[in-house]
Amino acid sequence: MPERLVSVIGALAMMGFAFALCPGERRRHVNRRTVAMGIAVLVGMAVLVLRTPVRALFSLANTGVERLLAFSHESSPS
Repeated sequence: MPERLVSVIGALAMMGFAFALCPGERRRHVNRRTVAMGIAVLVGMAVLVLRTPVRALFSLANTGVERLLAFSHESSPS
């Protein structure tokens, strides 16, 4: 199964579990517009990171974090 499809299924499953575990009287108070906007922000960030040149910035940040972790691994006693 493609990795991104698994991610989408996981996000939907988490939202489904949260909705299922929410008491019935509180479900009515869930603002669906807020939930929809949250999902839109999630999708927007995914597109930004995966499909635009901004991806290089995140890659650069990832490299920096990996270098910092390498220093901590070198200095820790094994």
